[in-house]
Amino acid sequence: MPSLSRGLASSPGKIVAQQNTGEAMKGTIYLLHFSKPYKHASHYTGFTTNLKARLEAHSKGTGARLLEVITQAGITFNLARTWKGTRKGERRIKNRGGAARICPVCNPQAMNRAKAIN
Repeated sequence: MPSLSRGLASSPGKIVAQQNTGEAMKGTIYLLHFSKPYKHASHYTGFTTNLKARLEAHSKGTGARLLEVITQAGITFNLARTWKGTRKGERRIKNRGGAARICPVCNPQAMNRAKAIN
């Protein structure tokens, strides 16, 4: 019998029990490119199962603290790149660092890098 683990519900502030089947949740890993750097940050990497809804939340300055701060600072962002993957793949990209190396806005050769992230 699969175990139950705590996970985030779709609405903020609610935690519900979700079934843990042992499989990684598949979704979309995405890279946002900022119109200008905010302190040290020029990019944001995230994971979602609903890219359209997540980008709408980011556009409103919600969903991630960094996106809230850049929105308040008047900095815009563009969706630079997406991959099919898991949260584990997102973590690998973040741990690797150097998002500009895989951002096609910053580096036109980037589309040849990090094709499979899982």
